[in-house]
Amino acid sequence: MKKIYLDAGHGGADAGAVGANGLYEKNLVLKIQQYLISYLNSTYSDFTIKTTRTTDTFFIVISARFSS
Repeated sequence: MKKIYLDAGHGGADAGAVGANGLYEKNLVLKIQQYLISYLNSTYSDFTIKTTRTTDTFFIVISARFSS
């Protein structure tokens, strides 16, 4: 079984970059991750997906990203 680990990056108080139109990087990368999960689940099988975040939060310790 394949394992996929997605890191949506910024979240919570850490907004990342802010575009000229007010788009926050943290919101964009989370939406892309949600789309990717949906696409993978509807197109492929025999894999698991883990993510660093699924909501607008950021609380994971960097070293914890690599311990799973």
